[in-house]
Amino acid sequence: MGLNIKSPSAEKAIRDLAAASGEGLTEAVEKAALERLARIHAERPAQTAAEFLAAIRPLQEEIAARRLANGDTRTARELMDELYDENGLPV
Repeated sequence: MGLNIKSPSAEKAIRDLAAASGEGLTEAVEKAALERLARIHAERPAQTAAEFLAAIRPLQEEIAARRLANGDTRTARELMDELYDENGLPV
């Protein structure tokens, strides 16, 4: 898939970048885009606990539904108790 760069200043910047880095035009544009994306993602605020819990809620509900469908009625506490002994160490 090709791109059509219509801005002379953008084209010049891309060509200057490619020349300065010793890369081809495609590689220079790709690396520049990936580096910018990395910076943007790094600048975003971290996901809040509430947002995380809201995002995983459908998965939790699906797991609970499958457990119930298979006759597993243990509570979360009962499931945790099976993993650890009375001293809190893994079984």
